[in-house]
Amino acid sequence: MSKFSLVRTPQGTFVQSENEHDGHPVIKRESAFMEEDHALMYLQCLHSGTVTPLQVMQSNAGFYIGRVYTGDGFPAPFSRESVEYFASHEEAENALRTDNWTQRDHY
Repeated sequence: MSKFSLVRTPQGTFVQSENEHDGHPVIKRESAFMEEDHALMYLQCLHSGTVTPLQVMQSNAGFYIGRVYTGDGFPAPFSRESVEYFASHEEAENALRTDNWTQRDHY
């Protein structure tokens, strides 16, 4: 299970996750840079489960890695986290699984 926390930098605040893989910590940036109050809201949504873990999503531009907001009972796109759009669901799923994608710096 991921532990989420805020990181403050000169570029802005972002959400990071910490997991363990083969007994070693794996720390990843989980969001774009944003104002601290938005980052706190984002963190609350992740902790409460009203925002999903990263998943493959689709728009008219193609497949991307993002999150869904589920807080009001009607799933809706919450964020596009990947810079890239992928040609197929399988390509995006592989990028997510292998961590072979680029986190957006800004929304």
